[in-house]
Amino acid sequence: MQQFACMEIINNWLNGKRNYYVGVAIYNTFGHDAGLKKLFATKSTYTEQKLVEALQGLVQKVVTVQVQQPQNADPTPSMPDTADPVLIAIKNEWMPLYVAMNFKRQQLHNYRHIHPCNCKNYPDCGHQLSTKEKELNELYKETRKTLAFEILDLEQQCQNCWDKRDYYLAHKVLPNQEVKPKFEKPTDPLELGRAVEACKKNIRRNRKKMKDIADNAEYPALYQYWKNYYQFLTGKAYAEKN
Repeated sequence: MQQFACMEIINNWLNGKRNYYVGVAIYNTFGHDAGLKKLFATKSTYTEQKLVEALQGLVQKVVTVQVQQPQNADPTPSMPDTADPVLIAIKNEWMPLYVAMNFKRQQLHNYRHIHPCNCKNYPDCGHQLSTKEKELNELYKETRKTLAFEILDLEQQCQNCWDKRDYYLAHKVLPNQEVKPKFEKPTDPLELGRAVEACKKNIRRNRKKMKDIADNAEYPALYQYWKNYYQFLTGKAYAEKN
């Protein structure tokens, strides 16, 4: 793990609610154990404990470095915690992007331009760079350029997540989400029974998908829709089953 890793992010996770999928995103960014990354793809009581141990291990291995954002950087606010499954999925989508973006911002510090001296009147002081230092400066220049474009792309992806979140809060549907027809209750008892069973089936299907694919807000949105439809048809809330 690199010395300039985002220690603040890791410690915030360890000292917070320890959302599993956010923790996995953090380990996938800073950890290097391919076996653990593969293990963490499936959530269980065992993998939750191993994830905590793995991130604690990263903290112990890192040389203490004060991590700061580059000067004039516009810090991205942290996305609030929530009980809404749609907003949780949006945050799960946003968090790995946010972690990667900050990590690349820190990497920029490793590729600063090399100066031959600390003279106030450089380059008129006459000090010169060695051939190796000149070559490194050219390499660092290209690396900074690549990192800058990658950071801009990640910033845009983070902003897209915030836009999606804002839209959902304002309209209670996701952007470009198919508009569902107004709820209708069949008058025929047989048709009503079929509609109720269809709701149950869709609730179970989307509940599973939202657990398996935790960073896709489409599934919790559909899950909520079918639960609301079930309550409309039956007059009672859907009883969850483990």
